[in-house]
Amino acid sequence: MKTSQATGIALVTLLAGGAGGYLLGQQKNAPGNADVAFAQDMMTHHAQAIDMANRLYVRLLAEKTLSPQQQNLKYLSYDIITGQSNQNGQLLGWLSLWGKSPNNPTPMDMQAMGMATSEQVEALSDLPLNEATSRFLQLMIRHHQGGVMMAESALKSARTQVVKTLAQKVVGAQSNEIQQMKNMLTEMKVEPQQDLEQMDMDSMPGMDHSN
Repeated sequence: MKTSQATGIALVTLLAGGAGGYLLGQQKNAPGNADVAFAQDMMTHHAQAIDMANRLYVRLLAEKTLSPQQQNLKYLSYDIITGQSNQNGQLLGWLSLWGKSPNNPTPMDMQAMGMATSEQVEALSDLPLNEATSRFLQLMIRHHQGGVMMAESALKSARTQVVKTLAQKVVGAQSNEIQQMKNMLTEMKVEPQQDLEQMDMDSMPGMDHSN
């Protein structure tokens, strides 16, 4: 075989191998069902947390004087509003890039994931402020526990690194905030609600992990 022919064959083989590797990498990094379901469901989950935090933040902002504990609650609610709004922007951007709807046609059981009822959320605007603050903490602890469960499931099942990175941030940040809120309730001498039980996420509607 002539040198030029051998060189040509080697080049074609190298290019074919590179193309195959690229396609394999693209397939590996393509979002699977778990990535899409996490993005869709976490947007819904975050939206309620933002609503709850905003209701309390607005009321605390209107107060002329705040106790140190109320001041801490104002900071916490602001962090939830801004942090989870930013994450929802990321999630919406990914879904748009993936050509997926922000709405999950088969959403998971959101109450099982710690979400409050609409009546509980609305009450945060109407209850006396001291009662509203303790109720907010009770509800948000369970809400965060559900968010951590969702994120831990994504860490096990997601394909894309961006989803796994965000899921890890959710686990870390919300676990820390859960402890912070439990400490606040202890200072108030108010009992937290029973912890949300760990559930089998794979068996829940909306968490199809087949890829």
